[in-house]
Amino acid sequence: MSVWLLRLLGALLVLSAVALALSRAPDRSVESLVARWAPPPSDFVEVNGMVVHVRDQGPRGDPLPIVLI
Repeated sequence: MSVWLLRLLGALLVLSAVALALSRAPDRSVESLVARWAPPPSDFVEVNGMVVHVRDQGPRGDPLPIVLI
């Protein structure tokens, strides 16, 4: 391998490491996420020991409801 190719690979490795370090986001509390992403009519139900976010919208008498999972 030539020297310029090794230098290029090294530079790419360093740039990738720097980009990865700069793109890290800190963890957020559940309360702040719920406040932002789960306004009414959202609800949380427990299914098999897990808390699941549910949003019930649309006409109640619809014969063919659309369910997104």
